[in-house]
Amino acid sequence: MSHIIVDWGTTSFRAFRVQGVFVTEKVEHEGKGVLSVTDHEKAFNEMIPQHWGEKLVYVVGMGGSSVGWKETAYVSTPAGLQDLKEGLKTKTQSNGRDIYFLPGVCHGTESPDVMRGEEVQALGVGKDGVFVCPGTHSKWIKVSNGKIVSFSTLMSGDIFQAVGNHTILKKSIVSRTHDEAWFAKGVMATGPFLGNLFKVRRASLSKSYKGNDSAANAYLSGILVGEEIRSQLPNHTPRVTIIGSTKLCNLYKTAFSLLGKVGTIENIPSETAILAGVRGVLPKPEIPRIIAILRGVVPEEVVSIGEALVASGVTGIEVPLNSPNPFESIRRLVQAFKHQDNILIGAGTVLTPADVDRVADVGGRLIISPNTNPLMIQRAVSKALVTIPGVYTPTDALMAAELGVDGVKLFPAETLGPKGLKAIKVVLPKTLKTFAVGGVNLENMAEWRAAGAYGFGVGSSLYKPGSTP
Repeated sequence: MSHIIVDWGTTSFRAFRVQGVFVTEKVEHEGKGVLSVTDHEKAFNEMIPQHWGEKLVYVVGMGGSSVGWKETAYVSTPAGLQDLKEGLKTKTQSNGRDIYFLPGVCHGTESPDVMRGEEVQALGVGKDGVFVCPGTHSKWIKVSNGKIVSFSTLMSGDIFQAVGNHTILKKSIVSRTHDEAWFAKGVMATGPFLGNLFKVRRASLSKSYKGNDSAANAYLSGILVGEEIRSQLPNHTPRVTIIGSTKLCNLYKTAFSLLGKVGTIENIPSETAILAGVRGVLPKPEIPRIIAILRGVVPEEVVSIGEALVASGVTGIEVPLNSPNPFESIRRLVQAFKHQDNILIGAGTVLTPADVDRVADVGGRLIISPNTNPLMIQRAVSKALVTIPGVYTPTDALMAAELGVDGVKLFPAETLGPKGLKAIKVVLPKTLKTFAVGGVNLENMAEWRAAGAYGFGVGSSLYKPGSTP
């Protein structure tokens, strides 16, 4: 699906032109945040290149605020991607573009905390855990079971600018450049926070900076970041994910390491998180009735085989992960069909959450598994991927349905037969699509369809390793 994603913040504007799952172009305008313009529609049209003809636009962040283009109500915690999707507001431009504004998230009942933009980033990662989005107003977000359950806002960046520019400390800050040693000294500063701030001035008066023009700026930065982390992590935390620019992520990663409060630290570019989050609120592709299973296919042959399948009318392609170099095959297929939104490409034999992440990283949108691993299913659903786990009993199928899957595959179908499927279908949700996989061929498809099968996964009767188109 061709579309434009706009991340419109308080002080900046950036937009991405997206084809399928690939960014083909992007533009950035510093100083063009929502507060700096009066006519947001005019500003949008001026900042988007004229040759971007996409009619679908998704706006993240302050563009949907009371001071932005079109105010969109907050959704309350707990909030996942589906909640954001249900909270979308639409505005149609005179040029025929449909503009979708994503809602922000609020937490608490009395004077609730709020955020716009960071929620898309945290949910876009597709994992549970603690997420830190450093910036003017840093956000600390906790995600559990694919939903934001709580978050806090800390004005670290605002205070950094205000104190550095409008207090006595301004006389000590010679340069806004960085110094690692003084940043570390600030992070590890002990004592009352307000007293620590004045240490920046004290060090200047006592000549402790010794002509280092970067020292005071870095010292102030370290004091603020250290205070922020200590206030949010009083105890050791197994894992933290930082989302932001490379510069800010590295600063926070250094501070976390110095304080020793986190086991594993991961940093993710905000652009990556935003794109993944918006992808989660897009309409899902239509699920094809025939999914070709290319077990054993190699990357060098996969595109020509895929082209032959698509030419014959097959629009679903699965590369099982026990094939040679499966992620490269998926990547090549996704790239080959990036202009055809109706082609659904992904992986089979997906067993773990890590498998789901790797499939998504190469652009796959389809997750098929032989079993009903709840952790794997939750990861796939949280990333808004088409998810079809393997089931054999009503218990399996109902558990998968409760986790929010798009369909289930009866596997191995040949041992249960069409009569077994017909009996199971009686207790399943009417909207749950069922696929028969294993022993399905042209001769028995009609019988399976009559029993209630929505579609089929076709493997060895359609493709065998070494086959050519």
